[in-house]
This record gives sequence, C-alpha cells and structure tokens, in this order.
Amino acid sequence: MITDPVFYRLFETSPETFFLVLGLPADAARDMAARYQYEALEFKTTAHRLDGVFLPKEAGLPLYFLEVQFYPLANVFAGLLAKIFTFLKQHDPAQPYVGVVLFDTRAQEPEALGPYQPLMDAGFIRRYYLDEMPEVGQRASRFVDPLFDSPGGKPGPGNGARTGRAGQARNRRCSAAGRFDRID
Repeated sequence: MITDPVFYRLFETSPETFFLVLGLPADAARDMAARYQYEALEFKTTAHRLDGVFLPKEAGLPLYFLEVQFYPLANVFAGLLAKIFTFLKQHDPAQPYVGVVLFDTRAQEPEALGPYQPLMDAGFIRRYYLDEMPEVGQRASRFVDPLFDSPGGKPGPGNGARTGRAGQARNRRCSAAGRFDRID
C-alpha cells in the first residue's frame, strides 16, 4: 500500500502523533510517545506486514498495533487480528494489546462489524478517522500530500508545487484496483 511508508515516516519522526490520534492531549501524547519504541514489523511464516507497532519500553503498558486504511477493505479487522495474534504467538502471548485502525474517513470502514464488536466494546480494537482530527490531519498531510502532487492526482513522487491544503488526505479515495483519485 502506497500510504504505508508515509505513515511509517510520520510515526517514526513524530510518534506523539499516534497518541494524538488516540485522543491524548499534546503534552500527554509526547510523554506517552517517549515510553514507546515504534517499528514496522514483518513476520516470518505467512508474511504479515504491520503498518506499525508501538512496543512499550516499560512493563505494564499495552502493545499498540497500527493499521492504516485509506480504501474500503471488508476484512481489515480480520487482517489486523491475524497480525496481532501471530505476533503474540511468536513473542509474549500474555502481553496486553490494542489494535488501532486509522481510517481516512468513516466511509472507508466496513459496515459488517459483528464479529469484531465485542473486541471494540472491550477496547481491544479502536477506530479513528483522520478527517475528524484536524491537528493530526495537518501533520499527516505533510507526508501524504507529496504522493498526490503528480499530474491528475495520481500517487507518485511530487513533480511540482505542493497544494499545501491541510487535511487534503481526507479528500482521497482508493478504488478496489488500487488507483488513487483526488476528490475535490
């Protein structure tokens, strides 16, 4: 997915942004980010690639598994859980965890939540929407906008002046074929 490296860079260089997504105030987000080490992991066996995992540096804190989803994908929660449980199986199955899905907009979220609702209600899966978070959207747009500065709004390295509109990431969608279109 083209957005994965972008969000890797965002959370690698500004890990407090992740905790802003979770709703923490800026000072608390910075403090919490200092307590974690961010990595993008790939598992052996069937390749499961995580968009990111925040590994606690101290005991008692949960692991945060991150999935960034900018196009509709019916099995996004099943995929996230497969990655989480594969990680726990290979590492410490007793560790507390939280799975976080960062959607571009609510429209990207699957409608059928039934099998996952109990995990959401219990706080094991949390959903956030970039277009509903202006501060986070502005930070993310610094990384996402250059992907769409090429002719026709197609993803790729920027080849001209940036548009510079904050929150522009929320105005994009990805079709099932993986092609990005700009929605103005």
